[in-house]
Amino acid sequence: MNSIPEEYRQSKLSSKEFFDEITVKYFPIRGHQVYLHITRRRWLNEDTGLVVFRD
Repeated sequence: MNSIPEEYRQSKLSSKEFFDEITVKYFPIRGHQVYLHITRRRWLNEDTGLVVFRD
């Protein structure tokens, strides 16, 4: 999802790279393995030069 965090909507942000991918191994009903691959986007605040991201 490429939506800017609510608290930074008024700032000028540019979409930058992603954090490293995290893989979560999950065993739901009947023992079938499921692997969730999670990536988090980060943005650059062009006014302050700081990197912004969601928790």
